Amino acid sequence: MLRWPKSVEVYIFHGAHIAGDRVASLIKLPSHQSALVGNGNIRGWKLKMLEDHLSSLADKEAWFAFNKTLALIVFGTTLFPFHTDTVDHAAMDAFFAWDVHLRSPLPVILADTLLSVNFSHQKQGKTLRCCSTLLYVWGITHFYASSHMGAFPDPLRSFSKIPLHRRYAMEWKAEVEHWNIDRFSWIYPWFRPGNILIRCRDYPSIPLMGLRGYIAYSPSVAMRQLMRT
Repeated sequence: MLRWPKSVEVYIFHGAHIAGDRVASLIKLPSHQSALVGNGNIRGWKLKMLEDHLSSLADKEAWFAFNKTLALIVFGTTLFPFHTDTVDHAAMDAFFAWDVHLRSPLPVILADTLLSVNFSHQKQGKTLRCCSTLLYVWGITHFYASSHMGAFPDPLRSFSKIPLHRRYAMEWKAEVEHWNIDRFSWIYPWFRPGNILIRCRDYPSIPLMGLRGYIAYSPSVAMRQLMRT
């Protein structure tokens, strides 16, 4: 994600997903396998079918289609995970916009993450359905990376090298319970100050559109995160 080309356009869902056969054409998926499965608003392709297609492409050494198929799987299982065994139509739409039109999905990833965290908080700790890898990197870099700045001047790219021993669920729970404001920094030490958005015209917050909903963040929180207040 950090190496994705910068684009002046971002992905926005406009009310209708891309046709499945257009995505199938990108990844060279045979027509007899391209029909979407599922019911109601939740439809897509089974992950097992895409994995089998990936193996078939590898056997044929069709690496161009292989890379696109792998990217689609990443979109559906890592960036926008909504079902454990399905790459749904919403993730397919975001993938197509990125692959064909170079529309950045980063604001949508942020929106879906905030939506999922907010929903989980309302439901008192229900399962998160978002890019959990993003949350993990965010937590590690905000709580641990600052003490290794000399060795890792760019922890976002090399955070996996930050020395942390393996923890299980109860150990993480105990660790988090002892976190406090003295250990946490809203702004990580390698942040480069620049222009920030604090409002959208007359709207007092910044709206973010995700694949499955809308959320806004407060300017006062953003200013605190950037140590401007």
